[in-house]
Amino acid sequence: MSRLSPIDPISSSAGTTRSHFNNDARSGEVGGRFDFDDGGTYCGGWEDGKAHGHGVCTGPKGQGEYSGSWHYGFEVSGVYTWPR
Repeated sequence: MSRLSPIDPISSSAGTTRSHFNNDARSGEVGGRFDFDDGGTYCGGWEDGKAHGHGVCTGPKGQGEYSGSWHYGFEVSGVYTWPR
């Protein structure tokens, strides 16, 4: 198993990643967390800068979450959980 290496936060128009990448390989299959500016988060696998593999995306202010498989930024198979 590769050791995870921290990197500096990366900002985009949607938010900021605070991630740990295997061998600092940002373009390969990695894991990390993305904090959206609206308060939502994504924690899970990444590939080519997109959610890929297993991950959990939580909406802002507890508005629900999706947990499951991702394929280059798109939900594939998983469970949506909504608050009551």
